[in-house]
Amino acid sequence: MQHKMAYIWGLAGKFVPSFIHLAANIVLARFLTPDDFGTIGVVTIIFTVANVLIDSGLGGSLVKEREISKLDCSTIAAFNSVVGLIFFLGVFFTAGFWEDYFEIKNLTGIIQVLSLTFLIGPLGLVPKALMNRDLKFGAISVIAISGVLVASVVAIVMAALGAGVWSLVVFQLVNTSVMVLASCLYCKYVVSFRFSMKSLKRLFSFGFFTTVTSVIDTIYENLITTLTGKYLNVSHAGYLSQGKKLEEALTSSMASAIGNVSFPIITKLKDDMPAFKKECFSVYKIIPVLSFPLLLMISAYSTEIVVLLFGNQWSPAGPYLSALIFAGLLIILETLIRSFIKSFCEVKKLAVATLVKRVIGILILVVAIIIKPGAIVYAYIISSLVGLIVNGILFHRILSVSIWELTWRTLVVLIPAIIAYLVVLLIIKNITASFFLQMGLSVLVLSLYYVICLPLFKVSLIRK
Repeated sequence: MQHKMAYIWGLAGKFVPSFIHLAANIVLARFLTPDDFGTIGVVTIIFTVANVLIDSGLGGSLVKEREISKLDCSTIAAFNSVVGLIFFLGVFFTAGFWEDYFEIKNLTGIIQVLSLTFLIGPLGLVPKALMNRDLKFGAISVIAISGVLVASVVAIVMAALGAGVWSLVVFQLVNTSVMVLASCLYCKYVVSFRFSMKSLKRLFSFGFFTTVTSVIDTIYENLITTLTGKYLNVSHAGYLSQGKKLEEALTSSMASAIGNVSFPIITKLKDDMPAFKKECFSVYKIIPVLSFPLLLMISAYSTEIVVLLFGNQWSPAGPYLSALIFAGLLIILETLIRSFIKSFCEVKKLAVATLVKRVIGILILVVAIIIKPGAIVYAYIISSLVGLIVNGILFHRILSVSIWELTWRTLVVLIPAIIAYLVVLLIIKNITASFFLQMGLSVLVLSLYYVICLPLFKVSLIRK
């Protein structure tokens, strides 16, 4: 694996903010109700999709270009800001419709205040892309940590003062504002709105298909909470939202970090196919070997972890977390393969494949919600498997990698982790012993896995 420190900083930039956010949620859960978290959870899909559309994938276009100009940067800034303004106006004036649709009191004001992020966020897209392009992942990490830390402190103070759901709203605004300001200051970036249609056309082809892919993925990832809030109730959406935040802090953050870091690194190797494949398979092996057994241990003790972190009133979130971890493992593999395809610049084919797999996935979720709403989280696991299979087939076709080789490389990292998980779930958790003894035995199983598997898979944690 090349540029190991870049991956380490990339992971730090995702995991540390995620764990700070998680720690803040642990405190906030003492002041807020499941309904408060569910209220924010059901409208998350609106804002995440809009933010993807605002970016339009043009940040990735800046990263992949061999040479860029100040005019290219200002063109992207101007385009993103105009799109952000359009979304601000659209969401602000349709907020009442969403309140009526979800039947959640006072949702209109919450959506209108949150829509301010559409005006703030676009200003930080170009400096972040420039830092990605220059592999400044240390700076990106520090900025991300600063944003979530300041926002968490403000949110906790507000919640303690009785602000309720508004503390979660202010968290989003403060986090976005701090990150944008810090990014511009670090890059010494002066916002400019000079516009060139020639630059936009050149950069937009890559950005368009990247955006299509991201929008579809974003709808899919957030739809489960929205459907739960609509067809069960906002409390269940709150439990699912907390479970998903825990899962995302562990799985989606890792997948996103590896994807963000590997893209500028691997894309430079696309003209050297042997080196490109070698780096892809190295990443595809190391990340699951290191992370999967730990994630599965968390799944085994999901309810205990939720109660420990949030209190007994949040115990219904435990089963959600347990199931979501399995979906998260598949999403990590799926995201890695997607990143490899994107790095090879086959974004048009990736967009088509994403459309196919997510349409199938959304149909699975909708059928589940119709037949048995409580089973939607298990339908999410099945749809995540579909996503991995479709990405694997596309990877096979683009890079002429044997589908059997890819399947074997997937199973060989999954099976040992599953075995360790089953030992804990079926044997250790059924032993009549104290919780601490069970945990000690589980840690022993986890340690044995690493002692055996790290040398077996030739995984080195030492920088080369």
